[in-house]
Amino acid sequence: MSSRATAANLTVANLTTVAKPATVAKAATVALAAALCVALPVARAAAPPLAFAIDQGEESNRFVRDGPVAAHLVVRAGLQPRLIVAFPAGDSGMGVWFAPTSQAVRWHVPTTVHVVRGRDARGRALHGIELTLSAPVPRLAIRQVLLSSVRVLRDYEAGARVPTAVLTAPRLASSAGAGAGVDAGTGTGTGVPSLAASAAAPTTLIWSRDLLDGSSGFRLSIQVLDGGHASASELIAGPDLRLLALCGAPPLSPLGGSDLLASAPGRAAQRDRRERDALSFLSYREKFLAGSWRFDTYFGRDTLLSLSLLEPVLQPDAIDSGLESVLQRLSPRGEVAHEELIGEYAMLLHEASGAGPSAAPIYDYNMLDEDFLLAPLAARWLLDDPRGAAQAARFLAAPSLAPRANGLTRTQADVPVNGVL
Repeated sequence: MSSRATAANLTVANLTTVAKPATVAKAATVALAAALCVALPVARAAAPPLAFAIDQGEESNRFVRDGPVAAHLVVRAGLQPRLIVAFPAGDSGMGVWFAPTSQAVRWHVPTTVHVVRGRDARGRALHGIELTLSAPVPRLAIRQVLLSSVRVLRDYEAGARVPTAVLTAPRLASSAGAGAGVDAGTGTGTGVPSLAASAAAPTTLIWSRDLLDGSSGFRLSIQVLDGGHASASELIAGPDLRLLALCGAPPLSPLGGSDLLASAPGRAAQRDRRERDALSFLSYREKFLAGSWRFDTYFGRDTLLSLSLLEPVLQPDAIDSGLESVLQRLSPRGEVAHEELIGEYAMLLHEASGAGPSAAPIYDYNMLDEDFLLAPLAARWLLDDPRGAAQAARFLAAPSLAPRANGLTRTQADVPVNGVL
């Protein structure tokens, strides 16, 4: 889509045609955001656990969400095997890229992925997943491992260089104690273990790091089972591998079950099960995600189009959450944020600008089309739809709609795309 500058150049000959709806849209969104007062919080039920699989071509996808844990595992087979674990919390992720192989790797990925919780060396909470998968090849050479923002992983996949600040060297450990200290399921983690040096042959590679601002970061371990072993750059003769991936970013608040979609007849609900599960995984009270694994965060256009299309079947609370996420990210001029840059990617950009590794979000207002989507949706929901109109006053009174003071504006000229990464 065109940037704001490009759109202005393309429409200069028809300025009067564009100016009126733009002015109306921005005036309406500013008016909505300004209608604020104090409201009482509303009690909400927890979303039901979610676990499902989607296999497409050479990629096996496993999705799990249970309480504070939400994760998407992507296992790529073929001649360029790869493991990705993406966490909606903080738009965080881990990736393991293996060197190209002479024979295609055909992974066996179990349907069940276990939810785990633990603590880092400083006692801070970590949430993630654990599973055992098989790769029937004699060895896998590791080309790159990244623990950072999903955006960093995505940029590396597209050929960008990796910021040296996020590179992490592995530690080798024996199997003794490599899996201890983390409880599966709904149990509470007792602490991710501190692995001491051992005389036994190393079987486990461990990567761990804090985020650039010192906050709780990541822990990733791969243990070679069945008598295999590991070096700093290879996994040798498994074929089974135990993967543990943990993230310390503050979890989002899931939307799901009866809080997300209106009830459907049993047969219809079963027929649309995959689509319902996918929508649920992308839905949170703080925001709707644009897509996983590559776009596990807020995008204004995606949110507004999804709300518009799904309005007849979404529950009022879900529509309110999506609309609220858009209003919270408005610019002072009433412009809709196209995208937010959060987590460690925001830290990298702030540090590159000389401001230090701040976690303050950066909002991109370059796109034009979102401005024309918000006002019609807000009017349709808060004025025309009886469900929305019935709670419009309470919705507009929510303290959470107050403009965020820590958000910064990003334009195309502010940050060079490849100058940082």
